[in-house]
Amino acid sequence: MERILLVTAEPWARNALALLRQCLDDVEVTHAIDGAQGLYYMCRSIAEGSPYGLLVLTTPLARIGAEQVVASLRAIERGLNRPPYPCLLCTPAAAPEGLLATYPQTLHLQIPESAEAAPMVAAAALQVLGQLRRFQEEVEV
Repeated sequence: MERILLVTAEPWARNALALLRQCLDDVEVTHAIDGAQGLYYMCRSIAEGSPYGLLVLTTPLARIGAEQVVASLRAIERGLNRPPYPCLLCTPAAAPEGLLATYPQTLHLQIPESAEAAPMVAAAALQVLGQLRRFQEEVEV
């Protein structure tokens, strides 16, 4: 079973979760409310051997910011000598300077600061997940 971790404190998070769950019967979607909780869930899933296939983060995040979550995750991956997990960073502004070049497998989506962000984030997550599935199918052939 594929898994998505959505890390956001935005009020529209419930709508994004509902859309993802409605569109994906075979995918588990977990919600973390801040960066520290998101990083904890991601680390725990790696340690348990069932990592999330996609990490979706929005800004701003409390306790640990989205950029720091990505940086920490990439450091963990380097320590484990494994390829990076796909991350989708959703912000109301342009991608932070150098973030995408510094951290491989990180994508950026510019979203509005409104409830309209929920379907955009859900659609982008679905698109990334679809691309990952097609890639896996090609690799397995």
